Amino acid sequence: MSATTSFIRALSPAATSMSQVFAALQEGVHPSEDILRDQRHYAILGTNNMSELVALIPSDYKAVLTEALHDLQNHMERLVGASNTLAKWRHCHSVGTIPAHLRSNPPVVQFTKDYKSKAEAAAHQESLRKAHTEYQIKCLEESMKAKADEVAHLEKSIEPVYLYTHMRSIVTKRSESVLTSHQIPVFKLDDEEREVLDKWVPSPAALKHAANMQQDSVVYAERVISMVRAKDVIMQRKIQKKKDLAAAATASADQIMSNDPNSIKELIEKQIKASMKASGLTPSGKKQKKKGKGKAKGKQTSGKPDKKDKGGNQNQKQANAKKLAELKDGPKKKGKGKKGKGKGKGQGKGKGKKAQDTPSSYFM
Repeated sequence: MSATTSFIRALSPAATSMSQVFAALQEGVHPSEDILRDQRHYAILGTNNMSELVALIPSDYKAVLTEALHDLQNHMERLVGASNTLAKWRHCHSVGTIPAHLRSNPPVVQFTKDYKSKAEAAAHQESLRKAHTEYQIKCLEESMKAKADEVAHLEKSIEPVYLYTHMRSIVTKRSESVLTSHQIPVFKLDDEEREVLDKWVPSPAALKHAANMQQDSVVYAERVISMVRAKDVIMQRKIQKKKDLAAAATASADQIMSNDPNSIKELIEKQIKASMKASGLTPSGKKQKKKGKGKAKGKQTSGKPDKKDKGGNQNQKQANAKKLAELKDGPKKKGKGKKGKGKGKGQGKGKGKKAQDTPSSYFM
């Protein structure tokens, strides 16, 4: 929505109200005071929010009336909140429930193991529970009385007589300074029939404007009250729709469970299994181990070290230790070799031949 369209919509109440007045003036008919007053009130009642309402207030009275109207708006919001709280408490009292600010667990007496199983112990505990419930109901009734008195006190400030007196006093006090700055000269004829200045008097237009503001001020205040109440009605409808939706969903779930309770259970179990599989969890809640074939590139697929690499490292260590021992002790004589198939690591095929003493290559 463009800025021009918003501006036109903001001026629409005043423009609509003045159209009939302009039409009457074009026809040569001067509208009466009642018609002019009604047109002003139509414009006020046609506003949709505080911004549009404040825009209709004349500039001479805008500052003082805007502050008073915002104070009235805050007062009305407190009144609406207190009224809604009182309605909730009355509903709880009618259906036998306890509101949130009074909910608590009944006191529990600690009995011995032998006496706890007796019927007398259960009777005493039931008496405590009943006494606690009666106490909560009594507190609820007193809370309702206190909240009702608060609502009655707040409602006194929005009665028409009080609003008219309060708003009229604000306009009257402001009009004193406005009329002082809006004066016109009054002339008279002197002895020589010349027009001379006689005195200064408040402007008749300013006086009429002040009188109109005294009539309209209470209409401004009543419009604020109406807008706050309308906003609360819309909010309560939204809350009620949410409650109805929740109740319908609960009833539907109860009906499904009553028809086939196993279907819901199977659906939940299926969803849990799918979620655990996606997360890599076993039914016991542990992470599944990934198994890979062969030697993986980079990191190993299993948590165990490579057996081949481990064996190679051990053989290398053994060879190094053997060479070190030969360096210290000298070469060892070899006896007959063992029989082996194919080519063995001994000195010959089949029966091993007697090993000959050969000098060590390390000393040559």
